[in-house]
Amino acid sequence: MITSPRGVGRHHGDLRASLLRAALELLQEGGVEALTLRAVARRAGVSPGAPYHHFADKDALIAAIAGAAFAELHLVLSEAAHGAAAKNAAGRLQAMCAAYVRFALHGPARYAVMFHPDLGQSPAMQTVAGAALAAFEQLNLAVAAVSPRPDPRGQREAALLVWATAHGAVVLQLGGMVRPLTPSLDDTTRLAAQVAAACVGVAACPPLDPPDEPLSQAQDATAQGGDDPAQASVFAEMADSP
Repeated sequence: MITSPRGVGRHHGDLRASLLRAALELLQEGGVEALTLRAVARRAGVSPGAPYHHFADKDALIAAIAGAAFAELHLVLSEAAHGAAAKNAAGRLQAMCAAYVRFALHGPARYAVMFHPDLGQSPAMQTVAGAALAAFEQLNLAVAAVSPRPDPRGQREAALLVWATAHGAVVLQLGGMVRPLTPSLDDTTRLAAQVAAACVGVAACPPLDPPDEPLSQAQDATAQGGDDPAQASVFAEMADSP
């Protein structure tokens, strides 16, 4: 888990972890714009060239932060599912989606980096894609247990829609849109619970098309990343999954 204690200069032999903690502090204070390798080195109390032993450039550092954050999200979802093991499938999914919202809102700077557009330009993105895929598969398994869709493709579509629902609510809250639109939801606990309930409803929706309906060439190309080479390389591993 990434933590961000003050005074990270003493890295106790684990320079990479110390640099990541320093980078997270800078993110929380000033966003991605405040994140430079020189600033990270200064915050960690090491020489300006030290970060280059672990990160080729800023994009590689961002990718490392995002990869660690997705790995942490996977752990959070796993713990939520385990904690709700006594509940039915809908209850487990609801617990996981609520945990997702809380995870995002408790670390908005970290969450923003997980979906930062520069990730698509980093050679280190494959690591991030693998961590993101693991988190998605955790969610996909929970959705499959609730969804009435009988085929794996339909269940993955439902899982993506559930993720989109949770992600969209998080973006609205972090963007300051929830309070003026629906003041009653401007509370992390209540918002997480309501979004989670909505996610279960999304998962339980039947498909709009027959499960054996083949994708058109255009749809298949879009699923593989469309015309954007960076985006295609970012999500190639996820798109190739069954």
